[in-house]
Order: sequence, then C-alpha cells, then structure tokens
Amino acid sequence: MFKKEWKDCYVLCDDQRLTIGNAAIERCYLIHGGQFIPAAILNKKTGHTWQGNQKDYIVPSNSFLHAAEATMDLAVTIEDHDGLSHSFMKATITMVQGDRHIIWDLMVFPSSEGPALPFITSNIRLFAATPVTLTFLEPSSAPTAPEGLHLIPSDADCIDCISLPDGHYKFEAVRLYDRTDTHDTLVKIDSQMLYKNEPYQADGNLFFIHDYVRDEALMLVKEAPTHMASLGRSTGDLHIDGKKSVQMIGSGLDGAVVDSEGIFSYSSTVGVGARQELDGLYLDFYRQQYKGESCRHTFTMSNTWGDQSQDSAICHDFMMREIEIAASIDLDIVQIDDGWQKGITANSKLVKGGVWEGYYANDPNFWDINEAKFPQGLAPIVDYAASKGITMGLWFSPDSSRDFANWKRDVETLRHLYEQYNIRYFKLDGVKLRNKTCERNYLRFLEELHAISHGQISFNQDITAEIRLGYVYHKQYGTLFAENRYTGSTSYYPHNTLKNLWHLSEYFPVTRFQFELLNNRRNADQYGDDPLAPSQYSIDYEFATVMLANPLFWMEMRNLTPDDITTLRSIVSVYKQYRQEFFQARIRPIGQMPDGVSFTGFQIECGPGHGYLLCFREFTANSHYTYALRDLQGHCLKATVLYSGLSESNRSASIQTDDDGMPSLTVTMKQPRSYMLIQYQDAE
Repeated sequence: MFKKEWKDCYVLCDDQRLTIGNAAIERCYLIHGGQFIPAAILNKKTGHTWQGNQKDYIVPSNSFLHAAEATMDLAVTIEDHDGLSHSFMKATITMVQGDRHIIWDLMVFPSSEGPALPFITSNIRLFAATPVTLTFLEPSSAPTAPEGLHLIPSDADCIDCISLPDGHYKFEAVRLYDRTDTHDTLVKIDSQMLYKNEPYQADGNLFFIHDYVRDEALMLVKEAPTHMASLGRSTGDLHIDGKKSVQMIGSGLDGAVVDSEGIFSYSSTVGVGARQELDGLYLDFYRQQYKGESCRHTFTMSNTWGDQSQDSAICHDFMMREIEIAASIDLDIVQIDDGWQKGITANSKLVKGGVWEGYYANDPNFWDINEAKFPQGLAPIVDYAASKGITMGLWFSPDSSRDFANWKRDVETLRHLYEQYNIRYFKLDGVKLRNKTCERNYLRFLEELHAISHGQISFNQDITAEIRLGYVYHKQYGTLFAENRYTGSTSYYPHNTLKNLWHLSEYFPVTRFQFELLNNRRNADQYGDDPLAPSQYSIDYEFATVMLANPLFWMEMRNLTPDDITTLRSIVSVYKQYRQEFFQARIRPIGQMPDGVSFTGFQIECGPGHGYLLCFREFTANSHYTYALRDLQGHCLKATVLYSGLSESNRSASIQTDDDGMPSLTVTMKQPRSYMLIQYQDAE
C-alpha cells in the first residue's frame, strides 16, 4: 500500500485502487487493465457518495497508449505553481509505453488556510519522441472486465466521467463568453430537469447536477477555454445519459501533434456540496489556484487607448503629461499601449499596412523603442513616473506566427524591458492559440518570464478576440483584460460594464479582472438623449462600478477636467483605504441584475459578521430598495456609510433582521445614478 499524507490531504494506492482526498472530498479510481477508471466521489461532510450501479463503470477513452502494456509510476509532491497559487498536494502518475508517455496529475488543496475545499482537479500531459497526430473520432473499447464488474466504453474523447446514484436531478450549464469585442453577455445559464431516458448535451465550462431532494450537488468544471475557443471541439462539453452518468467531452487533442516537448489536454475539476454553497466554495477554490498580483491588492491603471487616438498621440511629452495627471489622482500604473515600439501594427492610426503577427519577420528590430517618439528612450519616462510613485507598463503582442516559434525571442524582448526599465506590467494582445503547439509555447513564454522576474512581471491578458486561454484554463497567470469599449462607437455604457462584472462575480474572484471606466464627457452628442449614456453619470459613479476589480482608466488622462480629477482623487483615496481587504474578501453579487434601471450591487465578505456592501441605484424612479444579504443568518448587524456621491440628507442605509435571523439591507438614495459604499459589522 502506497500512502502519503500532508495536512488534511492524502493519497492512497494499491494494486486495485487509487484514492485522493482532503477533509471535504475523496475521489477513488479503480485500477484495471492498465486503466484508471473513475469510481466513487465522497462528500465527507455529509457521507453522500456519487456512484451509480456499483457493478457498472465507465472507462474514459484513451487511444494514445495501449494501457495494458504501459508501465506506471506514482509520485506525490507539494507544489504551488512557482508561487502563483497556494500550496497543494499533487499525485503524479507517469505511464510509459515505448517512446510515448502520459503524465496524469491529480491535485487537491488543504483546509489549513480556510474551510476545506471540496474540489479535486485532474490534468493530463502527453509526450512522444516520434511526433504523432492524434485523432479521437471514436470511443475506445473498454478492457475486459473481471468477474462482478461491467466496464462500459465512454463516448469519444472523454476527459472525465461520473456515474450517478438514483435521485431527482436538476441540471445547470454555465456558458462563458470571451471575444468580448462581439459579445456583451459573458455568462449564460441553461437549466433543466433530468429524465432517465433522455440524453442531453451541454456547452459550457461550469456544470451543476443537483439532487434537490437530498440537497447534494456535484460541480464539474471543464478546465479549458470557452466553448467558442476550445480546440478540436465537435459535440458539446458535457454528455448526460439521463440519470445514469455524466461525461466531460473534448480534450482539445483531436488533430493535435504530440512531440517530445509535450502538450496539455484540457482537464477537469469536480466538487461536491450543497447547491447553495458550491458557488461560494468554488470562488474560494479559484482564489487558492490564483493568488493574484505580487502587490497583494488590486491596482489602478491608466491606458490611453480608450480615447481612440490609438498610436497617434503617444510620444515623450504626451506620456509625461499622462503620468503627471495619473499621479495627481494617485493611480498605481500608467501603461503605454500599442505605439511605443518601432514596428507598426495593423492597429496603427499613423501608417497603413501594419502587421498583427510575424513581427520579427517584418522587422528584426520591431520591438525597439521608437526613437522618433522617444528620442531619449523610455528611461526619462520611467524615472519621472517613479518620482511620482507611478509604475510604468507596456502593451505587447507575442508573435503568434509559426505556432509561437519566436516565444524565446519574445521572452528576451520582455526581459530586456523589465531589466532595463523595470517594466513589470505587460498587456498581452494579438494572441492566437490556433493549436496545441501554440498553446504550449505561449505557456512557456509566460512561465519563463515569471521565473526570470521571480514573480515580479505581471500580465494583463486580453480576452477580447481570437482564441485565448479564457477564464478557467491555466488561470494562474495574471489579470484578464475583459473588454474594449469606446464612447466614439457608442459601445460603452456603465451599466453594461457593471453587468458583466456582476455576472462574473458569482463564479470568479473579481480581482482576476480589469474592467474599464471612460472619460464620459467625450462624444456625448453621439448618444443623443439616451438616459443611460455615459455623460448622464458622474465619473466617480463610473469608478465605483469597477473598483472591486482592477480599475482601468481607459482614457487619455490629459482630457479630464479639473473637477473630474478632484472627484476621482477623492474616491481613489477611499478605495485605497479598503482595497487590501477587498482583495482578500469573497465578493458576490446582490440585488437585481444591472440593466440601467435596477438596484444592484456586491457583498464583500471579509469574515463572520464583517464586510462591505457596494450598492447602486441605477436610472429607476424608486428611491428605496431592500437587498437580501448572503450567508449572514444569525448575525445582528449595523451599517455605516463610508462613501457616496450623495450628501447625508439624500441617503440612508440600515440592516434589519427577520424572525428567522435573516438580515437584509434597506437603502435610500434620493437621486438616480448614485451609489454607496457601506460597512457592515456585528452590532455590539
């Protein structure tokens, strides 16, 4: 018997079973015919077991190795993604057959830094000394079963599978959308009751199967790009065989080339718990996997691209002025977008015929500093910023051409900028992950820069277009630049940006995202008399809509009025007092969905009986609203308004507790398009 323990995590293995778990969850695999066959998943809090007919087992498809002929080795390590995540236990199973091998990792986090998190992640990498192109068009056959077992072949290209015990099930599929240049609803939910004779296919990344009579829920996460960007995809992401079993489909390997450097399969995470608690537990689990920025709090950043002058304004004098104004508001980072470099991209406003990949082929010195715009280089800019307490950032586009063959050259480009100018924040744009080789080389690029800088380099990964990593795949690297919106094209509405952050906050830590505020005085005439136009809002309201993420001043700072600078300085100073608490908190949506005419907001949970509430009255005639608060039953709370754009006579906030001990917040905001930041804590 192989046995390893660490904190409350453990791995057990003998000739017949592999078991991994922690204080909240345990997952067991049968070992037979060289295959690891998913068996039971145990909710250790309640004792409920997710397993169907105990004689029937689904065998995941795997045609890369003849499993029965492969040798196997098991090792257990404690890792933390080189400091990017909290520490976890990893069981690594290496299977080798000839010149091919598979590395299968199972990962579980301990409960030492909070509640026991009932999630286990499975991840696979494939290697071949002689390159081979994979096809997963048909399911593999199941090995011969020993007496007493019935082994069932899975559907084609099955990543993970779970048999279901008898129960009454509701099903939810959460579809996530990136490519936000063309999508503005980023979370869509499909739900239905399951019927034992009805097969079902679902698209998405997050799935819930809820036995609503027992209140036992199973959460499955497809660790992959969104359904729009996943590779080798054909028949949905989850297959449900009535009430019998679920199979996660689509490894991304169909048509991929495996070589000696290896490629990743898309992978799975499973979790268990009561349905109403799983969203919050998954938020906590995500935060274990993604620790966030090295500064350990959210950050404010300005980037000039939002005013749509593109590369035409960027130069030494312009950036000195941008830094001066950003410093007067007390921002953290000023980022120079496309245009600082010598080479010309397809987004240039100055020159036609620029490129969007193949940069070094176009000009070996493409990423040199543009001497015409910066005759003294970037050093005076960086030094001036530092004297004002500002860190400089740059836009950069890794070279997608030839499957990111230039990834090492890109590493050296950014290493030089980091070492010479202390550039630590890079917006990564133009990324095209067309195949698994692209993906592998892009990940190497991220890993190498993280290692070179000892974690000091951070990435703002653009997810507005193309095929990119998305929300849950290799999530440890940097923030997500969520959307491009512009007043010049009337695509920016504060309520829509708030809606997208509000929806995402149900499942993901908002500190993973950058969301934008724009100069709402620009292009006001293009919106006509629209009551939801940006110009109808105050600029501090705009800031409040995104301040729980990493606020992005998507504008040229020079175009702000003195009054707006004063207003922003005031709210930024308040935000900075609390942002470290916000960064460490569980932040979830409350109220109504933002649509421009609602009462909406966020609950910022810092600990038992302590936290904050950020509430918005949109353009609605109602001045009063009562919010249901989350997970605070039994607490007697008081509310204190910390900041608002309203005077004291025009606002109020109070918390009541009903006979069942459930608290609720009632607010009054006498003016539409207003907000309040409120502290709640246990009453003495």
